Amino acid sequence: MKVKILASLICASAFLAGCDQISSIGGKEEPKQEQTAVPPSSGENLIRSEETPQVSQKAAVAMPETTPIQTQEYGDGDMVHLTKARVVGQILTVEFLFVPKRKPDGSYRYVSYETKLDNVSYIDDAAAQKVSLLQDEAGVYMASPLASNKTEIRINDDDPIKMTLKFPAPPPSTPSISIDLPQIGSFDAIPVSR
Repeated sequence: MKVKILASLICASAFLAGCDQISSIGGKEEPKQEQTAVPPSSGENLIRSEETPQVSQKAAVAMPETTPIQTQEYGDGDMVHLTKARVVGQILTVEFLFVPKRKPDGSYRYVSYETKLDNVSYIDDAAAQKVSLLQDEAGVYMASPLASNKTEIRINDDDPIKMTLKFPAPPPSTPSISIDLPQIGSFDAIPVSR
C-alpha cells in the first residue's frame, strides 16, 4: 500500500512539475514565470511571483520607441538619434534624442549641446530650398529645450534628452529633407511622414 501511495505521489509531482514549466494556451508555449519559495514561518504566501523591475521615465527615454531614422555621433561617444520627421497640418515636427555615453557604473555622462536657432534649418531635397524654424507671434522659436534667451537650444543633462524643432511643412511633392545640425553633422535624405 505504501508503494502505491509513493508511486502516486511521484507521478503527481512529475505531472505538476511539467505543468509549471510549460503552460499551453491555444497550442502556444509560454515561458515559465519565475517563482520563489518563502519560508512558512514568515507568514507570507508560500509562493510569490517575482516583481517586474520598474523603468524610470528618464531611462525609458534612452530607448527610442521606434528605430531611429538616422544616428550621428557627437563629442566623445555621445549619440544623437533622429527619431521623427512628421508633418501634421502645415507643420513639420523633427525630433532628436541625445543619448550620453555611459560611465563604467552604468550611469550617463554629462552631455552638453548649444546652438543658435537662426543656424538651424532644413533643406527641401526636391526644391533645393532652405527652410528656417517657425517662430510664434512674439518671435520665439518653436523649439525645445530653449535657453533662457529664447534664441538658442541648450542641452545640459546627464540623462537622455529630447530636442524638438518645428518648421513650415514641405509640399507633398517633397519626399525627403536634409538637416545639418551645427557641431553634430548632416542628416541627409530624411523621409517625411504625413
